[in-house]
Amino acid sequence: MIISCLFLSMVAYNYRQLKQKIPILLSCNTCVAVLFTSIALSSICASNLNRSPNSRWCLIAGYLNHTFNSSIYYAYTLQAFYRLCRIIFNSTAVFKKKKTYSILICIQWSFSLLTMSTALICNWIVFLSSEFYCQVIYSNLVGALYLGLLLYQIPMASMGSMYVWIARFIRQSARTARQQQKRDLIIIKRMFTVVGVLTLMGVPPIVFFMIWLITGHVFSISYAIQWMTFSITLILINIVLIGLTPQLKAKLKHQIIPIVCCINILKITYEM
Repeated sequence: MIISCLFLSMVAYNYRQLKQKIPILLSCNTCVAVLFTSIALSSICASNLNRSPNSRWCLIAGYLNHTFNSSIYYAYTLQAFYRLCRIIFNSTAVFKKKKTYSILICIQWSFSLLTMSTALICNWIVFLSSEFYCQVIYSNLVGALYLGLLLYQIPMASMGSMYVWIARFIRQSARTARQQQKRDLIIIKRMFTVVGVLTLMGVPPIVFFMIWLITGHVFSISYAIQWMTFSITLILINIVLIGLTPQLKAKLKHQIIPIVCCINILKITYEM
């Protein structure tokens, strides 16, 4: 949550000096999704104090958590789509406009809110008496498959397909504009790192769901491991997100290093 707030603050402070507005817009969209997910997780932890299975806020917090989690995956899918259009369909004017991606961001959030609302309407989100929070449980076959398909499999398959397409296009392209393509390839490699982190986020739920399908048993620590892995990957996503925004990364270095130097000087002066 702190890293997300720092990222958004840096963007707001340096927005006029940043040249490439669309990548910054998409990075901010991803960062907002991560921030909202962190807030939702904090709300779930706070609701543990209530420990009431009939708490409506528990159900809403579970729904929002699934929604914001979905938004992280689709926000990165949108970044992959931007790279695809920038490299392969760079002659199409509509994909060069900031307004286009602003509309796509609105569609992305609307899609996440609507698709995840099915879990709330169908009462798939239930109170876990062992964990004292609400979510879709592994033993709900239809709910778990629905959530896994829309929240994880579709965006991951879309991202993977687009990045493989881009990588093949760059390798097969002529040597013209090679410098620009090298920069794009660096970004693609970093984005594959993100895909790896996002894949890691979805591994525990898939493993525990498969164990339930085979054995009909859910381990008592399954949900705890799932959310612990999820929390760690949220931190990694924030760190990688800064690395994916070269302009902001450069600004961060220029602004943080002088502050650190000043702190060190003050420490030395105080010790003397």
